[in-house]
Amino acid sequence: MDWRSFFPEAEPREIQTQILDFVTDNFDDADAFFIEAPPGVGKSAIALTLARWFEARTRAIGAFKFANEARSYITTTTIALEDQYMRSYASRGLVQLHSAAWYPCTRKDKKTGENLTCEEGNAVTAALYAAYKKERETPWEELNEREKEERKIRARERDCPGMTPCPYGVAKGRFMERGYGVVNAPYLFTESIHAGQLGRRGLLISDEGHTLAETICGLVEFKIEEKKVQSLGLIYPRVPESENEIPLLMEWARNEYQPALLKREAALKQEIRKHEHDKDDTLLVRYSKELRIVSAEIAKIRDIVEDVNATAWVLERGANARGAFLVLTPLSASAFSRRILAPVAPKLVLLSATFIDFDYHAFELGVDPARLGIHQAPSPFPKEHRPIYVSPRVRLDYRDVAASCAEAAHYIAPIVDGHPGQRGIIFVSSYAQAWGIVHAVNALTGGNRLQSPNGSAEKALLLKMHAARPDSVLVSPSMHEGIDLKDDLSRFQIITKLPFPNLGSKIVQGRMETAPTWYAYTTVLKLIQATGRSVRTETDRASTYILDAAFGWFYKRNRNLFPVYWQEAVKFI
Repeated sequence: MDWRSFFPEAEPREIQTQILDFVTDNFDDADAFFIEAPPGVGKSAIALTLARWFEARTRAIGAFKFANEARSYITTTTIALEDQYMRSYASRGLVQLHSAAWYPCTRKDKKTGENLTCEEGNAVTAALYAAYKKERETPWEELNEREKEERKIRARERDCPGMTPCPYGVAKGRFMERGYGVVNAPYLFTESIHAGQLGRRGLLISDEGHTLAETICGLVEFKIEEKKVQSLGLIYPRVPESENEIPLLMEWARNEYQPALLKREAALKQEIRKHEHDKDDTLLVRYSKELRIVSAEIAKIRDIVEDVNATAWVLERGANARGAFLVLTPLSASAFSRRILAPVAPKLVLLSATFIDFDYHAFELGVDPARLGIHQAPSPFPKEHRPIYVSPRVRLDYRDVAASCAEAAHYIAPIVDGHPGQRGIIFVSSYAQAWGIVHAVNALTGGNRLQSPNGSAEKALLLKMHAARPDSVLVSPSMHEGIDLKDDLSRFQIITKLPFPNLGSKIVQGRMETAPTWYAYTTVLKLIQATGRSVRTETDRASTYILDAAFGWFYKRNRNLFPVYWQEAVKFI
């Protein structure tokens, strides 16, 4: 079956045609496809085409027993990218699903009259149904009239008020009945592990597929917080740093933490039964939400306790406003990938601008190299439209951010002034650097063109503000991937600091030990992603300026990791 009738745009680009021909021609000969194509070539259109083609082809040849086997998941890494899919292709039948916390609930707080969140409403419903199951232990005919009337009232309380459909339930049902939908990858995998209502589909298409292994590592990561431990009546485990730190911590988790969680779970169930008919839902909501968290923590300990070991995991220590915490993280996703991916879909198509090391991703995701289809696409954009000017002079120092940002401003300001009336973006590696650059450059130029978010939560708002001002310049440590600054949204981009992984992180140190090229590979991956934010079509134009003094030696040492299309655009000045 030809894919062209399922393409969602007027006409496919040549590079899209090559990719879609490759995947569809070889579809039955591979269990996974890794498709590497430069930023801006239209990977979302490729993803949707494959999902629509797969459904029609599977139904046409009758190669399925259940409807889900003809359906596809399209996963992304950010809500912004999901929304981009929906803006482009909702009219083509694409649907979207968020986690329950994203939706309002038709239940109202009995005290304030305000709508609960879906998560809170689910907690109340779960508690009421648990009470209902206990009630049914007493047969109806043994109840007196008052007890019968009370049971009828409680039965009505279990349903959404006024029988109004649950917004999350409606969205989930709509998603489940469609042949393809876009969804956040961590939510999809979490739902598959704990609920499994979405079911196993025939195809998983992962946009920004190079992040899939990291997403899996994040799912099995295990965090122990001081405040939570103390709330259970335990002493926080201040495990000394040593070769035995992980075995010692896991022994504590098995012998003290898990039993305390089980005890708290039982106590919460008793409290819920005690407050299930209160006129005020406050305590019921609080206890029900905590019960879900505690039960999930128990399940996670049970699932990982046999997998954690000192050679494949690292233990990191930290602190925040809630106190100290410990985080156990696997160095590799390889031990978990198949058990997480297999219940979601048997076949994978991963799309990315930056796989770079295909063997690494195949190993991490448990893909048989003999059943892997690989396609690397050149850039269809003229190199004259995407020049990369290298002037390695800036040294941003985390030990003295203000001073180094003030010095860097003398190199950044002339570039900003050289693009009057144009939008642009400046990449840094921390929010402290972002604020330092904003202050120093705005002070030097006497303007206020530069702006930066106060954390990732403000990113969407900042992008709207950026689009509304014709000379806006974004400064961010968190926009290297997943945003589309096409055409006038950005005509220049400045790399002030290469996106090196943090050498102080035990995870970084551990991965460098197990995979010596990982550090350079990860830096190149993020750098290429960043330089692809602003040129998104064949007619688009934007200049990139790399100012980091480290780029010279890094590029010389790791040039083989950079794609040819990227190298051909580089100009040292």
